[in-house]
Amino acid sequence: MNPFINPDHSFLKDGISVICAVKNRGKPLTYSLPSWLQQPGINQVILIDWDSGIPLWEELDNGDLPDWPDPRVMFVRAVNQPQWCLAKAFNLAACFARYRLLFKVDADVVCVDQLTNILPVPHQSFVTGDWRSARNENEASLNGTMLAATADFLSVGGYDERFLHYGWDDDDLYLRLQAQGLEHKKFTQNALFHLPHSTGLRTIHQDVGNMDPRDLVQVARKQALDRTAWSRNSNRTAWQFETQSLSGGRMTAIARENLTTH
Repeated sequence: MNPFINPDHSFLKDGISVICAVKNRGKPLTYSLPSWLQQPGINQVILIDWDSGIPLWEELDNGDLPDWPDPRVMFVRAVNQPQWCLAKAFNLAACFARYRLLFKVDADVVCVDQLTNILPVPHQSFVTGDWRSARNENEASLNGTMLAATADFLSVGGYDERFLHYGWDDDDLYLRLQAQGLEHKKFTQNALFHLPHSTGLRTIHQDVGNMDPRDLVQVARKQALDRTAWSRNSNRTAWQFETQSLSGGRMTAIARENLTTH
């Protein structure tokens, strides 16, 4: 079943699915992941390993995490993906979401406040970070963090997979959610904390040369304005899956892009 195309979302249960995706950046998760798992109402954490050099589960198994492993955490490893693509990675994660609320978060974002302080998400709304009201450059990096109804995310097709490089993928999604009549709310200041890192990490594993990330955002924004809006009927990546056993009786999904469908 493709949850983006199928309008029947009755399979979703009460609770929160967390989705996160990384490529060779497991270290920040040793700080952020415990803060997510401590949140009341977190039923599922889907971690996409976007073809990292060291499998993400190996890095976390050796990361001295408290109460690890956690049965709520599911690993999905996408193979043969040399270039990082946020849109494809997080859409892949959303295919495994089984709960009515979706918390999209980057590996370097720590929950400081309780998500329950903003729950339930008011009907017909979604909550995000906001670069426009950020008090500093580091806080602006919280713009991509989002709490929304899973069904709403799926109904607009998730992220636009035509964004192959850094920038505007989150704002584009927010604009499409607003176009469906949803109110765009913002996380309260101090609810989240972004672990600082170098600017270069924003575009690592992307073929963008030395372009400034701020310039990449403007390029991506213009591209979005010049094309038809993404939807759940758009031509998204198709995947083939197989399972792999991990230590402790755990299982992971291995995802391979099905190139024959393009």
